[in-house]
Amino acid sequence: MIIGTGMVVTLMAMVAVVIVAPAMATVRPCCVRDRYRMAETQGSVTLALTGIPNAVRVALATDDSHGGPNSAVESDWIGNETSKVAPYEPSYAMPMTGWLAFGASVFTAPNGRGTINPMSNPASRFSAGCVLALLLFLPTIVRGQRIPEFDLGASHLELSGPAEPWRFVNAVGEKAGTWGFESGVLEGWVYPLKVFHDFSLAFQMEGSPIIFPGEQLIRAVRVRPQSVDLQYSAERFTVTETLFTPRREAGFVILLKANISAPLRVFVRFRPDLNLMWPGSVGGQVVSWNQEKRCVELNEPTGTYSALVGSPAAVGGTAVGYHPYLTNDQPYEQIELRVGVDEARRAYVPIIVTGGIRNIYQPAATYDRILKDVQEFYAESVKHYADLDANGPQVITPDAEVNSALRWSQISLDQLKVCNPYLGCGYVSGYGSSGTGTRPMYAWFFDEPNISERAWTEVGGSESMREAFRFIQRYQREDGQIPHEVSQSAGAVDWFRNYPYAYIHSDSSLWYLIAMGHFYRFTGDRAFLKESWPSIRKAYSYCLSLLNANNGLPQIPPEDWGSMETAGVAAQDSAMAGEWIAALRATAELARAMDDPDLARESERREKFASDSLERMFWNPSLGYYDYGMSKAGDKVTYLNPTIGYSAWFGSLPQQHALAVLERLATAEFLSDWGERSMSLADSRYNENSYQVGSAWPFFTVAPILAEYRYHNAVQGFISWISMTRLRMFNARGAMPESLSGSFYRLLDNGVPHQMFSELVAMPGFIEGVLGMDLDVPHAVLHLAPHMPPRWPEVAVREFPFGQGKVSLELHQRPGRLNSDLRVSGTSQLLLEYSPALPAGAMVDSVKQDGRPIPFEIEDSGSDVHVHVHVNMKSLQETNIEVDYHGGVGVDVPWQSILEGDASRNLHVLSTSYQNGKFRMLVEGRPELEYEIRLWTPWQVADATSAENINRKGDWTILRVAAPTNTKAHRDKAGYVRWTVVAAMQSN
Repeated sequence: MIIGTGMVVTLMAMVAVVIVAPAMATVRPCCVRDRYRMAETQGSVTLALTGIPNAVRVALATDDSHGGPNSAVESDWIGNETSKVAPYEPSYAMPMTGWLAFGASVFTAPNGRGTINPMSNPASRFSAGCVLALLLFLPTIVRGQRIPEFDLGASHLELSGPAEPWRFVNAVGEKAGTWGFESGVLEGWVYPLKVFHDFSLAFQMEGSPIIFPGEQLIRAVRVRPQSVDLQYSAERFTVTETLFTPRREAGFVILLKANISAPLRVFVRFRPDLNLMWPGSVGGQVVSWNQEKRCVELNEPTGTYSALVGSPAAVGGTAVGYHPYLTNDQPYEQIELRVGVDEARRAYVPIIVTGGIRNIYQPAATYDRILKDVQEFYAESVKHYADLDANGPQVITPDAEVNSALRWSQISLDQLKVCNPYLGCGYVSGYGSSGTGTRPMYAWFFDEPNISERAWTEVGGSESMREAFRFIQRYQREDGQIPHEVSQSAGAVDWFRNYPYAYIHSDSSLWYLIAMGHFYRFTGDRAFLKESWPSIRKAYSYCLSLLNANNGLPQIPPEDWGSMETAGVAAQDSAMAGEWIAALRATAELARAMDDPDLARESERREKFASDSLERMFWNPSLGYYDYGMSKAGDKVTYLNPTIGYSAWFGSLPQQHALAVLERLATAEFLSDWGERSMSLADSRYNENSYQVGSAWPFFTVAPILAEYRYHNAVQGFISWISMTRLRMFNARGAMPESLSGSFYRLLDNGVPHQMFSELVAMPGFIEGVLGMDLDVPHAVLHLAPHMPPRWPEVAVREFPFGQGKVSLELHQRPGRLNSDLRVSGTSQLLLEYSPALPAGAMVDSVKQDGRPIPFEIEDSGSDVHVHVHVNMKSLQETNIEVDYHGGVGVDVPWQSILEGDASRNLHVLSTSYQNGKFRMLVEGRPELEYEIRLWTPWQVADATSAENINRKGDWTILRVAAPTNTKAHRDKAGYVRWTVVAAMQSN
């Protein structure tokens, strides 16, 4: 604090009062009367001063000779800016904190009624001047307890808009976090402790009898990687509430910035918990007001856990806890803050929350650290996310919403890192409200990094993925089974012995092998492979222990889950069989890298056996789809669910069956406008809003998207992927939701708003889908098979990791030409396998590398045409490849916007093909709607079935199509019908 002349004078005056006072009175210790801080004296008058913003309270008490102790008490408010402050709210008692008392005969009350004549003698005049100086300076001292305003950092990643009370928000660090809703209702955690729930603010302006609940005033929200702003506004004031959690502190802070014209009272309300995360629990919580610290203290009888909730700006607080007089009208603890006009212009008012665990976290020390160093903590967080964004791959498309969605992917994933004091550092599944309970959706550790590994590596998070793998390995069971979930309270309860969830997913080890295989292929990190090899071998051995000897496929242990989270439905399931085939392929590749040819050959042999069994046991010709599973009795289980889509993506299915699966998954019975349903509408067991059999998931959608690109239906692949990127702003701004309703565009009631494995649809959808990028770093091969959307004239990805180096790719297209620029750095050699997709029916004229013709091959799938070239980049740091062609038809289907609560309405493109001058599209749509189909082609469209209008605009032919009348009687359960659009093409 800067000491000025005024402070020196005031300090001198204070010293004078202290010197004089002992000779004139005896001062006894203070006591608490009516929950106010008061003082008892003998033979004198006591002056008690309580500092609050812009005001000071004066309490006078007379001695026995003037009517008995405390018989006459008068108080008044002396303000430096205003003459009066609104009285205390009577609903709770207000302790007066920060008081100073001086015994002095200079203030006398000869009539015993507290009448004051401070100027009766020279000593009185001197002491009164000292006290007046103290009173004038106290507001400055109090302002020193605030946090001087600092720049919160304007971010190009900021997501802002009108506040919508049902949207989720979170501000999290590695040891703590606060989250809740844009209404301003929050809960607070210091892992593994839940500190409170139903946190909210209320406001009262001086001179107004109205107390405004914050939920009535919330107007806007700003979400940055490091913090969240909730903005409240009324006629005479605006308050911005900034939620911020330091990255490595066991606590968080809420900063209030007020724009006011008169003093403001802020009521901080919350319901205390001090309880362990599910399934742990603590009893006997005690709530008290700490006068010295100006905070509510939460404790429990063993002294193991504690928490503080407070503010240096507090002028009082309740500690009603769970006393009998706690009423329904006030079922919360409350802290009152006072904000003056001048200080509001220059400072933040902090609310600090910290947690304590005996011998681990010291809540008071954390509290003081956050108060003292919040600006430095904030700057550290800003730098962390700025570096994360700058050092990760940079994606540039013509669609700003897509660019933002992909940049936020790495932020959203990074925010899932948690360092638990008992368990170590790992990555939790997601964040969501726990309401009045202690189960914050899935804010504990799962095997999801295995499933989401591609999302991590493709945003540049390979080191985070190593950390996640090591956490999973730490809790691998002795028999090799990979843990499915580890509660954050596992260090406080016997999680692994007394609860059934730790190893309940029998396919967790399959996903682990798949993830390890791709991670090594993507990074080429043999050192990490060697470190992990014992764990990999154990996981492989566990998988072998599951195998049915008659078919070579995993068998689900009793009471365990397979690919679905249901026990006892099937003894073996087709999706798990497809996972096993992919896991065997990964194991063979890893074994070769570890110079274990016997294991490689064994894995290849088992893969062949498993593939044959999958087809024999589960393919259902009458359905044109795979049965879900086989019961213990050998009966078929025909659940129509989408999990087999992963087998199509992994390449575990024969091509014709994979195409049949993808066409089925693209129909409206499975695919909604917001993702794949967890069960088909055509299945009688579909149950609206059921988590397992009546919801829609981005996780189920990514596999069909990437398989669509793999098998050349890029039109539907792009439609679905774009719809998934829009979910980035659907609920929690910047995060991807876990599950939505199966029938209406809304978050499932028990769906997680910020979920890890939903990120699998974001960056991988672009890198592996749109760009067709596949890295084989151990063999220094880069596969590129881009499917450029016709609507995008250009796209780029820069600084994408390739082992120890980087690659950058730019694609430019116009009718008749596709141009690619590739730059490589940090790697000495690279073989490029380049096979871009051209419009259906296109005829290739030439392929040139750096202006020189090079040999090429053609592959015509009917839905597109691929050019195949091989380029050795050994002596090159950059190269340009230009493909010239003529003719061809590209397809774009504009998205029809939907509102929350709507049913699906967009067109589905099940397949496309060009043959003999005719372009065919098998589509599904709602018969009452018209759809726009845009054909990117130099050819003329002579005619088109079901097209009500045909227009030519530049390089585009626009068709307005609707379902034929004769199809309208054949609506499916989604209200969709199917028909074929045939366009007759004519060359110019």
